[in-house]
Amino acid sequence: MIQRELYLNQLEDLKNTNTIKILTGICRCGKSSILLSFMEKLKDEGIDENHIIYLNMDLIKNREFKDYLKLYDHIKSQIIIDQNKNYIFLDNISKVENWVNGINAISEEFGNDIDIYITGLDGNISEELRASLNLPVVDINILPLSFKEYLLFDQEYWHEKQSIEDKFNDYLHYGSLPLIFEHKKSDSLFNNILKGVYTSIIVKDLLVKSKIKNTILLEEIFSFAISNLGEYISSKKITEYFKKEGVKTTPTTVLEYFKYLDKSYLFYSSKRYNLKCNVYLRTLEKHYISDLGIRNAILGFEDEKSQGVLENLVYFELLRRDYNISMVKLNNHKIDFLAVRPDKRQYYQVIKNLNDDIILNEKIKALEAVRDSYEKIIITFDKTHIKNINGIKIMNIIDFLCADDDLLL
Repeated sequence: MIQRELYLNQLEDLKNTNTIKILTGICRCGKSSILLSFMEKLKDEGIDENHIIYLNMDLIKNREFKDYLKLYDHIKSQIIIDQNKNYIFLDNISKVENWVNGINAISEEFGNDIDIYITGLDGNISEELRASLNLPVVDINILPLSFKEYLLFDQEYWHEKQSIEDKFNDYLHYGSLPLIFEHKKSDSLFNNILKGVYTSIIVKDLLVKSKIKNTILLEEIFSFAISNLGEYISSKKITEYFKKEGVKTTPTTVLEYFKYLDKSYLFYSSKRYNLKCNVYLRTLEKHYISDLGIRNAILGFEDEKSQGVLENLVYFELLRRDYNISMVKLNNHKIDFLAVRPDKRQYYQVIKNLNDDIILNEKIKALEAVRDSYEKIIITFDKTHIKNINGIKIMNIIDFLCADDDLLL
């Protein structure tokens, strides 16, 4: 099993803290595998197997524990009281009715003797859920494979001799959900698999559990968004567009449905930031899809190297590097991404081709309008010998995805 070190390191840092660790992310992004990998890591560190309690609520043999009282009784019977922690791993916890009551009962009774890890929530962690649990909640958001992780999986499972450029093209084409490596490369097979993941999210997570009634509108909004990656989303303009297409809706409904899509982790959104006034703007967000393979399956594998796709790649790589990301408005200028974390601040422009002089000059002028000394970078699909323009770093997307974050300084 490939070790996804980014997330294992996060779990290691949180180990033995008085918190509930909840792994979240899009369906089939690898949450359960990471949970199992961390269990093996604990064993390698010398943790006795008797101090590791694991239940996968998807398994028929565990069906009786879908009653939270029986779950409580079972976990209680497995806990060993000595000088060591008991590590509790509950996979697909949402299958347990009133699971919060069971977790609260265990945490109240055993306190410092336990360390709890959970997967299987249907959406992002609500404030209501956080308030209902006795212990603080830490959200470990699991993303599909980075390109560097994809290369490791490719080497382990597909064993193909390809150039890194060809592997990158496959990464764009097939997407980055780990489940694709369970099969040989096949456009038709992957198309069916990825459409199946999409349908599962739409039907199970949104139509059934979120009680969305208008399936057609939800799918129309999804298709519109993935066809316009990298574009500012205006609920009013989308409503007007749908009206011309004979689909009735309102701006409020469009915004509500986007919230549901974000909650399912199909989309992640980025807000606009007014750099001059130091405030976030409430309108015109951008939405990026968590897996490009799903986009391609729905759209028919079209325009796989668009400006929007390139923005999508950069956005998620910055998320993996633990940045807070926003789009910048500075007077009449626009900057694609401002990436901020406590130790670093960077500005990014994204351009499909450097030979588009008009767009390139616009993006350079926008970066030059920022009157600070933080690093400014342009990311492109192009391979170029030009590494710097007026102090602005130029990077090919493959080099960016493969670089260690510290090397961008």
